[in-house]
Amino acid sequence: MKTYKSKIGLLRILTPLFLLTLFQSKSIGEGKFDLYLKVVLVYSIIVTLMYEFTKYSIKGNVLNIKGGFFINNDIEIPSIKTLKYNNKDKYRKYSYFHNPILSYDCVEVIYQNGKSIFVSPTDKEDFVNEIQHINPNIQLV
Repeated sequence: MKTYKSKIGLLRILTPLFLLTLFQSKSIGEGKFDLYLKVVLVYSIIVTLMYEFTKYSIKGNVLNIKGGFFINNDIEIPSIKTLKYNNKDKYRKYSYFHNPILSYDCVEVIYQNGKSIFVSPTDKEDFVNEIQHINPNIQLV
């Protein structure tokens, strides 16, 4: 079995933290800094757990995609039709619950009847090569 951790992108992780800071700035000004710190701590723990539990494993002819505690998909590699690099327009429409990516530097996996899911392995080239080794009929876009 070969396992790939998810690449982590600072923009994807820091944007919610920045927005949280904007929304909490009023409460910080009112002396509620301890509440802000607690919220940031909880957010940091969630991001750390998402990173730890987001991985993509290839075992035999099956690609297993784990996204934190929320996603656990098995995809038969022979059913994969296309791998697309960085389809930014499409994946920005979905949350982490639809696509287990922690970086915008990702690959769209299109399988079966047009179903798709995004993955962001740390080593995209090795990931794609490993899948193509199992199914050489996959189209790269």
